[in-house]
Amino acid sequence: GVGKTTCGKYAASKMSQCEFYDLDMCIASSYKRRSPSEVLVMDLGNDRDRFFEASCVELDKIPKGINNNSNLCLVAVGAGSLESKSAKDWLSGFKTIFFDAPPCEVFSRNPHPYWKDRNLKDFVATEYSEDRKAIYNSATVFSVAFMTKDQAKEKFLDFLIKRILKT
Repeated sequence: GVGKTTCGKYAASKMSQCEFYDLDMCIASSYKRRSPSEVLVMDLGNDRDRFFEASCVELDKIPKGINNNSNLCLVAVGAGSLESKSAKDWLSGFKTIFFDAPPCEVFSRNPHPYWKDRNLKDFVATEYSEDRKAIYNSATVFSVAFMTKDQAKEKFLDFLIKRILKT
């Protein structure tokens, strides 16, 4: 929805020493599903704690440190996967980037079939809760507000080079 995967894949395709992982897709693949929403509803009984556990299992599979010729490992992690202590502990050892956009813009980009009855107010209450704000506040902010996908991809690549890798 906000562009983590789009920008991460793009950066990895342009930077030879960059790896990219999408935690949501790692979870879905592990359960042989199309999306993490399917896993949550169909395999985990809509139990968020079990989903957080599945997130941690997948996070543990992602290499820690530099692999092969890689000097940058990007992991797209939705905030929902960060609400467990073990996921926060895992993340605390890394530089994190928060992709920021106004809630109404992010909501309009997220037409999840399992959330068809979800309205903007519910979305904001969950996605911008105090717990999530604490996660977001500990990260470096990258704003994708009002950008096209192509603009966001180019700006993110530039952001990585200038702010994260500092070259």
